[in-house]
Amino acid sequence: MNIHSYTLLIVESSTIASWIRDLQLPWLEVLATDGYLWLPVYNPEKEKLSNKADPSGSKKRKKIKELSSWASRVIVAVDNDPSGDFIAWSLSRFLNIPNIYRTTLHYLSPLSIQEQINFSTLIESDNLKAKLELRYLFNKLWRNKWGMLDPVDSALFVLADRPESQYYRDKENRLFKSTVTNMDDAPLDCTVYPDGTDYHLSSPPSTFDVLQEMARYFNCTQGENSEKLYRLFTLKTGSDPLHLISYPRTASNGYYPATWQKIESISEMKKWRHSLKPQNVREIISTQMPHESLRPVDMAEASSHLNRIIDDEYRILYKIIIKSFYQSTVIHNVPLFRRGKPCPISFHLLDPVKKNINTPLQIQRCITIGSLGCELDMLGVTRPSAYGKQLDKWIKQDKLRRKGRFLFKGSKWQKPDEKVLQAFTMLKSSYSIVQNGSSNELKEYWNRF
Repeated sequence: MNIHSYTLLIVESSTIASWIRDLQLPWLEVLATDGYLWLPVYNPEKEKLSNKADPSGSKKRKKIKELSSWASRVIVAVDNDPSGDFIAWSLSRFLNIPNIYRTTLHYLSPLSIQEQINFSTLIESDNLKAKLELRYLFNKLWRNKWGMLDPVDSALFVLADRPESQYYRDKENRLFKSTVTNMDDAPLDCTVYPDGTDYHLSSPPSTFDVLQEMARYFNCTQGENSEKLYRLFTLKTGSDPLHLISYPRTASNGYYPATWQKIESISEMKKWRHSLKPQNVREIISTQMPHESLRPVDMAEASSHLNRIIDDEYRILYKIIIKSFYQSTVIHNVPLFRRGKPCPISFHLLDPVKKNINTPLQIQRCITIGSLGCELDMLGVTRPSAYGKQLDKWIKQDKLRRKGRFLFKGSKWQKPDEKVLQAFTMLKSSYSIVQNGSSNELKEYWNRF
């Protein structure tokens, strides 16, 4: 390797680092932090964040320092979450150099890595620190007011009592989706009547959606399913460096514009029989978003790659993702049910049926693995990477019970009282401030209570 001829790419996972090394890109040197090399230290009185070196990471820190001194650029590729923010800030502070950038890796291919490096942005250390300090300030304010009440548990108790999802189920555990998005206007349970067929647009799948489908096929914990999904991402099949699926830890329900363009081209080339979504109803997300929805990397030949997967479990999982991908790009003709003439709310039956349903059905709003994960993510209390283990914890504590893809209240679930309801309201408002506001705004909001 020539001096000053390479880019140093720092990732969190040693598995991803190993995969990138196998691509043998001559202009790239890659290192993994394997988690935190520094530990966060927050002073609640001064409301300031610092870090201290983890003694076990001394060799890695030395290696990073050495390689960065010869690199033309240093790129930190970590998730856009508190953990990734802390790693990026700690590295920026440690190296103290002007040419340290940040990006995310969408796919592990030479072209994608080059593109994401080109799209990297300069790490603004002061802004990153302020964002992290705001999260710690929220934790401090929460403890001062609510004591031992866990914000994650408060969210669970409220959402399990009145789920805010659009999903309903009938007595046969078939899944329905309401056509209204403002769930304050929707009933908790009702009788619906068959009303012919209609079109339903499935969204591109997030990690939460895929975990929900996995629960129907695999008899294991959700934490194990999360790990299985990540291992499929890093699975090597033959000598082809192309991996099978996009990044498996995403809360997104949309694809980048370039992905939709490619889907359209593939649809024309392959002469797909089903109808592709019109552009005005496609879930298009900005390229500034860290990850798009899960999909096969080789969209044109996704099915042919099944023959390269030896392990049956991974074959099933890859089929789930292929199926979710196709469903998210087409217009579905599905059975339609209505609540009744006075109420305009209608419900799409999402599960296939062997014969037409001609009788009224009793349905009730429900919690699914996917809907709960999505709601918790929007509150900022969990992330796709941690959701499986959090769900297992609640199930073990019997705060939740699982039956297939559905979740129910357990014996240790607590009906939310006035205190929990107020805490939940403050949690929702605080998350928006933590994402986009300042410490003064957060304090001002909490002082109102």
